[in-house]
Amino acid sequence: MARHTKPVTREQRLAETSVACTGLQCLDCGEIVVSLHRHDWRSCKCGKVFIDGGRDYVRYGGDAQNMKHVTVRLSRGCRT
Repeated sequence: MARHTKPVTREQRLAETSVACTGLQCLDCGEIVVSLHRHDWRSCKCGKVFIDGGRDYVRYGGDAQNMKHVTVRLSRGCRT
């Protein structure tokens, strides 16, 4: 007997195979920075925003007028 299942959408497949990570977008240079693991301090190429902590904690800073919080989906997870 065949099982009938609903087709899986691209969004559902992405959610199952990836991990959402917190990131920042620098509105000055446009770069998106993501910290992948604990003590992984990253800054954008112009140096106006930074993020740290991966999924253990989130620490960010810089020019508050120049940053936008974003969620980034990584297929290999945040701990690569």
